[in-house]
Amino acid sequence: MLPSRSPARPLARSLPSPPPRQISKTNIPSLGAPIDHIDVTFDGRWVLATTKTFIIVIKTMYKEGSKELCGFTSRLGSRAPKPRLLMLRPEDRVYTNNAPFEKARFSWVDSRNRSEKERYIVATCGRYTVQWNFRAVKIAKPDVVTNGLTTVQKYALIPKSEDILDTNFMHAKAREGGGVRSPGSLVVLTKQRVWNVEEEDEEEDSLDR
Repeated sequence: MLPSRSPARPLARSLPSPPPRQISKTNIPSLGAPIDHIDVTFDGRWVLATTKTFIIVIKTMYKEGSKELCGFTSRLGSRAPKPRLLMLRPEDRVYTNNAPFEKARFSWVDSRNRSEKERYIVATCGRYTVQWNFRAVKIAKPDVVTNGLTTVQKYALIPKSEDILDTNFMHAKAREGGGVRSPGSLVVLTKQRVWNVEEEDEEEDSLDR
C-alpha cells in the first residue's frame, strides 16, 4: 500500500502578490522628441526633461481657485503652465558639431540647504558643458519662440579637449569640505580626467553666449 500524500499546493499561493499599480497623474509632453532623462527640483515644483536637441522646463504647480495644486498629486491637463525650452543658437549647434544634449540637471538642493532653491541648470553636449541661470529661465521674456513656447538661448558654453562623459553640480557637502561656496560649481568627467570648472585653465575658458 502506497503512503498517502498531501495534495499539491497551488503554485499561485507561493508567489508574492504583485505590488499595486501606480498610475501617473500627469504626462510630460515630449513635443515630438524622445525624452532621455528627467530631473526634478527638491520641492517638486519644476521638472527638466532632456531630449537630444532641446531641454523642456516644466512648472508642475497650478492654481485652481484659491488652491495651489501640484501635477505630481493631481492631473494638470489643460491647466498646465506652458513649458519653456532651452536650446542652443544655430551658430552654436554648428560650433558643437550638432552633438546631442545629455542629462540636464538642476544644481543641488537638499534638506540642509532647501531655502537656497536651485539656481542653475547644466547639461552635457559633446565636448561642451552648457550652463543656464535657472532664475533667468523662470522669468525669461518670449524674445525667441519655438512652436509657441518661450525659448531661452542665453547660456555659458564650457569647452573641453575631449568628449564629456558626464557633468554634475558639486554637492553642498563636497563644496563645504573643499572650501567652495558657489552652488554653480561643476564636476566634469571625461575619459582622461575629472575636472572642477572653478580650476583655472589657460587653454579652456567658458564662453558666455
